[in-house]
Amino acid sequence: MEPSSERRGPGGGARLPALTRVTAPGGAVRRVIGSVWIWPMLVMAAFGWHGISGPIMWRDELATWSAASRSLPQLWRMVHHVDAVQGAYYFGMHFWIALFGDSPTAMRVPSVIAMTGAAGLVALIGRRLGGYLAGLSGGLVFALIPSISRYGQEARPYATALFFAALATLLLLRALERPGWRRWAPYALALGAAGASNVLTLALIAGHAIGTALHYWRPPAGPDSRRRDVAGGFCLSAVAAVILDSPIIVEGHKQTSEQIGTLLRPPLSQITGLNGSLGVWPELFCSTGVALAVILLAVASLAGPSRRASVCCLANAFVPIVVIWGASQGSSSYWLARYLLFTVPAWAAAAGLGIAAAARLAARLRGRWLVAVPVVAGVLLVAVIGWPDQQAIRHTEAHNWWSYPNPVGDIPADYAGAANVIAAHERPTDGIVFQVSDDNHWMVDNGVDYYLRLEHEPIPAVVFQAKTPAQVGSFQPLECADPARCLGTDPRLWLVYVNHLVGGGRYRDPYAAIGPSKVAALHAQHYTIQRTYEEPGITVVLLVRG
Repeated sequence: MEPSSERRGPGGGARLPALTRVTAPGGAVRRVIGSVWIWPMLVMAAFGWHGISGPIMWRDELATWSAASRSLPQLWRMVHHVDAVQGAYYFGMHFWIALFGDSPTAMRVPSVIAMTGAAGLVALIGRRLGGYLAGLSGGLVFALIPSISRYGQEARPYATALFFAALATLLLLRALERPGWRRWAPYALALGAAGASNVLTLALIAGHAIGTALHYWRPPAGPDSRRRDVAGGFCLSAVAAVILDSPIIVEGHKQTSEQIGTLLRPPLSQITGLNGSLGVWPELFCSTGVALAVILLAVASLAGPSRRASVCCLANAFVPIVVIWGASQGSSSYWLARYLLFTVPAWAAAAGLGIAAAARLAARLRGRWLVAVPVVAGVLLVAVIGWPDQQAIRHTEAHNWWSYPNPVGDIPADYAGAANVIAAHERPTDGIVFQVSDDNHWMVDNGVDYYLRLEHEPIPAVVFQAKTPAQVGSFQPLECADPARCLGTDPRLWLVYVNHLVGGGRYRDPYAAIGPSKVAALHAQHYTIQRTYEEPGITVVLLVRG
């Protein structure tokens, strides 16, 4: 990537054009208020905190809780069996939970912090590439994108990966301005941290390579051109980042079939959007309208004066997606919209360049006093179009809609509702039977366990379980080989299961959700259904021994 060709201030930073320069009055507070990063961060913090506790924890977040709440030896054992690519995040969350607790809000706060920091980084990237207006516009657009709020309120590593991706981009710009190991080393560390959060984020190297190449092949500024330092520094930094992440890459590759083996190979229409559903873009932005607006603003930046910077931004936004699409054409697919979230900062920065280009054109044609009109109009456009989606992603069941706004997302599973039923009616002698696994593991046991613990309610003794998930080193327990021998004499049992089938339809018989061997054991002990409680997506059945 390449810094803007505008006049430089001390330290190589872009000086504001006279048209858009903010006169900073005396005093630290006023200087902060005039900073390009403060308003995007404040807007992002407001959107991140708004409604953070509303959505029910869904199965991926429950996986985070299950992993991070284990002891360190148990967690170390788990990541060598499953989810190694999330291991760094789980270890970080382990210490976070120890300090701040495991409520939904507490577990989601790290993502809010990461997205808030990323909004400031996007603004700084935009300022370096196109000046103050580009930075401010890009940062505000970023903060208003619904997917940023959605994954800024989720206890998963996508926000962390996005933050380090944006940080790596900013550090690359600094290194290109003044190559040296004091600048290349932080870039390599940030890139490695992004890969440790989500190994697919390393595809960002491809976009960075294009920006670095454009910087390398531009006409030399003088006899002291450091093109070799740029090429060598970038290549060694990229290699160092991959080496840092190599244990995660190797271990994660062994677990690929178990972790993401059900993902389908994406057709070309997922990128081109020519299949009528606009491909992956609505899911990436959690809004069809915002996806179109941001992409159009980003492409429009090519008509502005900072064309080379626009090309670099668009390369960072689009090329990593193409790389992951190409990798998904092999034996394993890595194609999920949330895996591509780390490209959104580049889309927002490019959109900021587009808005800034429109502001300069307006000032040139109509006068300097109109410079703010395109900025306000562009930012409001994203805000207004995305407002219905901002409301939808804060719905109680919204985190189960992993493919929002497309209609193929998950069906909700109200773990909190199921836990409330058990808490209201349980007795000390009760046992519980969980639907443990199906074609799409729903974390029923973790979900009910989590919400019962959250309300400080005891969980009934789990029946048909030989070892807990923590003891096995997995997310699923080890069940008894002979269910009849594991079944005690509990007078009452709670049966909890997700009441819909993966391929569509519902279980007509509660016993069909737990398998024939368990059903035979229950029938042998003369358990009968006394009452059924239906919650959204999940059913709780009370069995009585007679």
